[in-house]
Amino acid sequence: MRFGPVFRATRWTDALRVGIIGQRTDAGGFLFYPLSMDAGPRGRMYVLDAGNARIVVFDRDGEYITEFGSAASGDGQFDFGTDEPIGGGLNFSGSIAVDDDGFIYVADVGNGRIQKFAP
Repeated sequence: MRFGPVFRATRWTDALRVGIIGQRTDAGGFLFYPLSMDAGPRGRMYVLDAGNARIVVFDRDGEYITEFGSAASGDGQFDFGTDEPIGGGLNFSGSIAVDDDGFIYVADVGNGRIQKFAP
């Protein structure tokens, strides 16, 4: 059964609000504090999983494809903040954007940079 774009949009919105999308990802369990997402070419969804310091890629139906990144300051690594409560909430920040050519831009706030990844 195929679902229309309204169902998919609602599913992604609910998943980001709740903090979990679908089943566990192959390498790292559930998303923890997904902060931002963007759609790329071919309907792929790129989710900034701040609590796990990674980017997780799903197909248009929400099926896990791959992921990249880890917590640190090297190339391809991220610092989106901490799960230590500050002012009554978690302290995460960052954003992701994908351009029409499929290049992925990640605002790596804790490291004071924007990283660009090839499609």
